[in-house]
Amino acid sequence: MTPILIGYARCSTDKQDLAAQQEALRQLGVAPDRIYANRGFTGTNRARPGLDQALAAVRGGGLISKFRTLPAAIGPLPLGASGANMTATYLQTAISPGFQTDIHPLAGPEALYILSGEVCVETPQGKRVGRAGGKPLLIAGGQPMQLTSTGTETRRSFVLVAHDSTRSWKIPASGWTPKGLCADS
Repeated sequence: MTPILIGYARCSTDKQDLAAQQEALRQLGVAPDRIYANRGFTGTNRARPGLDQALAAVRGGGLISKFRTLPAAIGPLPLGASGANMTATYLQTAISPGFQTDIHPLAGPEALYILSGEVCVETPQGKRVGRAGGKPLLIAGGQPMQLTSTGTETRRSFVLVAHDSTRSWKIPASGWTPKGLCADS
C-alpha cells in the first residue's frame, strides 16, 4: 500500500513565503489538494485550522510533512480508534548536550524530529537514539519516558504530540524508574 502524503505549511508573518513552502511540499511528492496551510498564526495563537485539517487527514493513514527551514516527513502517528477530538501540540527545542528531562508520559503519540544533535529516549521497552538527518522517533502515548540530549552538538528538534483535546499533552509521571540506559550514549 502506498502511503498518502499530507503537507502542512505555516507562515506567521507576511515576510515568510507560503508559496515557497507549498512548492517544496509538492517537490516532496505531496499532492496540491493534500497541502494544508495557515498564514498569520503565531506561537501564541493555538487555533490553526490548516493543522487541524492536516491531522484529520493523518487519522486516515496519511504521512504528514511540514516544511519550514528543512523538509521533514513524520508519521503516521498511531492515533488509535478513540473517536475523540484531537489536538496537536507542537514544540520547538534547542537543548544543550547532557540535558535530561523529567520522567513523563504523554497523553498521545509523539513524533520527535531531530534537526541537529542527537537524543536518547529511554522507556520501559528500552532505549532509542534519534540523530539529525535520521528518521523521526515515533513514541506511543501513555508510556513513561526520559529524554537525554547526547553527543556534543546542541539538539534542535521539533515535536508533535497528538492527544485528546480534553487532556493536557503531558501527564503526571508514573512510578517507573529509568535504568540509565542513555548514560552511555
